[in-house]
Amino acid sequence: MMSVSCSALRRWKSQYRQEQQGITPKVPAISAEQLEIQQFRAANEQLRSDNTLLKKVSAFLLEKS
Repeated sequence: MMSVSCSALRRWKSQYRQEQQGITPKVPAISAEQLEIQQFRAANEQLRSDNTLLKKVSAFLLEKS
């Protein structure tokens, strides 16, 4: 049996629930794979933000013409 503290289990559970809701954890990644996932999520969030802005600009420009 593994010896894991209750606080570690609570932290993992909380992190898992946040990830299921699409919230990127603010804690540093434990493994290279987790770091890569965090980077992909950050890039994805930036792309979504850029896409939203472009849609708004396009609608504004179409409205003016």
